[in-house]
Amino acid sequence: MAASGTATWGISGPEFLGGYGVAAAGLLVVVLLIRMWASAGKRPDRALHHYELAFLSGGGRRAVAASLGALRSGQVIASAKNAKLSIVGTPRMTLYPLDHAVLEAIGRGITTGGLPHQPQVRQQLDLIKAELVGRRLLMGPAERRQVRAAALPLWLLVGLGVARIVAGTANGRPVGFLVFIVLLLAVLTAVMTIWVPSRTRAGAWTLTDAITRYRVYAPHMSPSWSTYGPEAVAMGVAIYGGSVLFSMDPAFAAESEVASRLAGSGGTGSWSGSSSSSSSCSSGSSCSSGSSCGGGSSCGGGGCGG
Repeated sequence: MAASGTATWGISGPEFLGGYGVAAAGLLVVVLLIRMWASAGKRPDRALHHYELAFLSGGGRRAVAASLGALRSGQVIASAKNAKLSIVGTPRMTLYPLDHAVLEAIGRGITTGGLPHQPQVRQQLDLIKAELVGRRLLMGPAERRQVRAAALPLWLLVGLGVARIVAGTANGRPVGFLVFIVLLLAVLTAVMTIWVPSRTRAGAWTLTDAITRYRVYAPHMSPSWSTYGPEAVAMGVAIYGGSVLFSMDPAFAAESEVASRLAGSGGTGSWSGSSSSSSSCSSGSSCSSGSSCGGGSSCGGGGCGG
């Protein structure tokens, strides 16, 4: 059905679509640049110890798994029934505050999966997290707010698009193309509002550097854990996850359920988003300048920009 009446808001459909598309593309670039700036972080001025690196890699559960790996390597703990652990030896290794907290919880019969939730353990994990946030390797509340706030102009543009769709529909103008673009922009904006990286880019670089630096601890390298010692095991778990526990002590890894409940596996994440749209009103498509994106064909029946 042919559109009738004057142009909505005094702007023809093709003109609005063109301006809207340019504005959307420009704002997307600006938002991505702001996100990059807010999540840049700062490269560390010292090497991270194994529990810091474990938290950076996989959070508190990975840090607890690294502690358990070190304690098992030092012959301090052993697996027991029902995903519990037992203390079987006197520590002859350097114990960090997290190790002390984990041993105290094991002595009270806490299951493997419950260790990260114990108050003493949680306190040590919170201190590690605070250190990483302070060093700008993990995203803190301020950085997360900045990343999310960067998407606000895009929401305003989505609102403008919705208003144009409503006005164009009321004016009897086709709005199909605009609906598609606004929906696409809304989805991209929602993703950028909801998804915030847990690590800064400096944190991601630090983890990548550690993987390269400690590649000798990768399970496929068949490291001699008895030679390297407990701290090497902790570092291996920090970077490569539960597979290190299985390479060190398969029975312990399976019976204690440390690998499945806490350690996880190493990995990195990435995201990307892109969109493109194009339209043309050529002489062969019956789209003339005398109406909103076309005369009798309404751009092939698909609608335009209101």
